[in-house]
This record gives sequence, structure tokens and C-alpha cells, in this order.
Amino acid sequence: MAAFRTWSIRLLILTVLAGIGYGIWWMQSYVSPDAVRTSLLSTFSEQFPDAEVKVSSAHIRVFGGISIRDLTLTKRGETEPFFIAPTSIIYHDKEQINSGRLVIRKIDLDAPTFRIERDADGKWAFDGLLKPGRALSPLPT
Repeated sequence: MAAFRTWSIRLLILTVLAGIGYGIWWMQSYVSPDAVRTSLLSTFSEQFPDAEVKVSSAHIRVFGGISIRDLTLTKRGETEPFFIAPTSIIYHDKEQINSGRLVIRKIDLDAPTFRIERDADGKWAFDGLLKPGRALSPLPT
């Protein structure tokens, strides 16, 4: 009986350690900077279909939000970006991220640069870049 109790306690400890190891592996793959950057690029590319979006790094912050470095938006066919943000923080809806969707609530930009140009025919350089949104979806602040 004592041998059974000893082996059952060892098996329980091994199971708990394996569960903790699996949890750490799952959390690392869930919040890895590459996965966050890929999700962010797909969300921006969906919102700006006629622009090339570049992000050098993105990671989830401990107290909420996604920290982004070197965000640039360039109109397709042009060489110079029309928007540059060296650092920014995107606050997302945490309930939506559990279902796999990145919904942006608020964006904090640190020293952004906008390049605004107007053509000879009166069109702005960034006309047509933003995909029209749904009427009921909120705009990020």
C-alpha cells in the first residue's frame, strides 16, 4: 500500500509539472512577438488595402496594450511613407482577442509624422487608402 501511495504522489507531481510546462509553452506561442506582429500586420493590411504596412517589432505589454516600434504606412507604388510612428501603443479589446480577432480601441502615437500632399487635380495623397468601415463599428480614438 505504501508503494502505491508513493508512486501515485510521484505521478501526481509529474502530471502537475507537465501541465505547467505545457501552459508555459502555450503562453509563449500565444503571446510571442512574431505572432503579435503577424496579427497586427494582417489587421492593418485589411484596414488599409492600398497601403504597404511595415512594423519592425510588436509585443504585448504586461499591463495591457500592444507596443509597436517603427510603424510605417506607404501608398502602393510610392517610395516615401505617408505615415511614420517611431513608437506607439495600441489598446485592443481583450474580449475579442480571445476569439482570435484584433479589435483596436485606442491608439497612442509618440511623435508621429504625417506626409500630406495634394495633387494638381485636387486629390489628396491618401485618398482611397482607408477601407470604408461598417456603420455600427466604433472608430478607435
